[in-house]
Amino acid sequence: MKCPKCQATVTLNQLIKSFFKPTQCQACANSIVVTLSIKRGALLLLPVAATLFLVKPLAFQWQVDATFLNAFILFLYGISCLTVRSA
Repeated sequence: MKCPKCQATVTLNQLIKSFFKPTQCQACANSIVVTLSIKRGALLLLPVAATLFLVKPLAFQWQVDATFLNAFILFLYGISCLTVRSA
């Protein structure tokens, strides 16, 4: 993810610290915060729900646990809903 002001890459450690709490960008000293995007989550809700229904037959065919695939898909969904904005 990048800083909204200077487009510098924000490190993973800095993203974890700034989840709903303002921290400063190391490059420009701009205050940034990581939040969940409700619009992005709403747009992805139907495709993710459809994917979760298709996981069970795929998991059976690939001989893996369906719970693991569901957790992985929901993890990717959660990551894709994160956004960095100025505080």
